[in-house]
Amino acid sequence: NMWIEHFRVLGAGCESTHSGIHLDGGAGNSITKSFVTGCSGNGIMLDSAFAPLSHCQVDAEVHDSFRGLSLSGKSQEKMDAIYIAGTYTKNREAGVMVSNATNVILGDCDVSDNEKYGVLLQGKSGARGCIISSRCKIANNGIDIAELHGSINNWVFGATSPEASENHSINHRTIKEYSK
Repeated sequence: NMWIEHFRVLGAGCESTHSGIHLDGGAGNSITKSFVTGCSGNGIMLDSAFAPLSHCQVDAEVHDSFRGLSLSGKSQEKMDAIYIAGTYTKNREAGVMVSNATNVILGDCDVSDNEKYGVLLQGKSGARGCIISSRCKIANNGIDIAELHGSINNWVFGATSPEASENHSINHRTIKEYSK
């Protein structure tokens, strides 16, 4: 178990691509009340390249990086049961990317004003069984929510942006229904 709290990272990777905070593998890890900005790579990256990663939480504020938060699971090592809260805004590719991970919950998030994607669910194995809570604000991104590659069975609950409430009268829907 690793607990990172009140950590600040400013401008990581000025000479090459680096993440501000990077955790690989483990269970019960927590990153809370942390602030990351200006990274050439991911503001915060959790991955399972060398060991499975599960039962973790991230609640941070990340701006002006390539991706705000990257969950990068590998097909050989499981990534499962991650809770995300916080603010992920004004990043170059995505506010939050979930790749090859299962049972990720986005609750109490502000994912807005990112250039390409707000929330990007992707990967060969895909993002599966992920939930985007009604407590999330996801707005003003190039594409607010995208589900690509092997991603299936992901859900949006409640209206996450003004466009969603105008186009959908039900409270929950799959990502595919949200994207219509």
